[in-house]
Amino acid sequence: MGNCSLLTADHRSAFFFWGLHEPAGANQMEPGDPQHSLYLFHPTLPGVLLELANVSANIVTFQAALLEPGRHAACILLTGPARPAAPGPVSVAKLKVQDLILSSRVVRLAEGEADSDQDIRDRLSRLRYLSEA
Repeated sequence: MGNCSLLTADHRSAFFFWGLHEPAGANQMEPGDPQHSLYLFHPTLPGVLLELANVSANIVTFQAALLEPGRHAACILLTGPARPAAPGPVSVAKLKVQDLILSSRVVRLAEGEADSDQDIRDRLSRLRYLSEA
């Protein structure tokens, strides 16, 4: 699946990456579709990740892209069969980063971050993105 980044106006990168999410209390004996979670990390908040979205479909690839200079970024997601030769539906989705941030879950990696979850979401929703060109 991989990871990608977008340059922000403060000349730091916002990093987007996928991780396998296993819900607390999940029974290892029950088969099921794994949940992949999309996360956002920005170096101004080193003790925090935002869990932006969950997807149970097989993710073929994704990319973060700048849609409108300065503001609107999106993650473009391609899902499809787990094996290239296997038949099955393929879909492309555009997920607006701004919308994902507003409905995200804050994951604290370390103790000591005094800001509330909403303050963290608000701070990251104000990020402005730059074209790297």
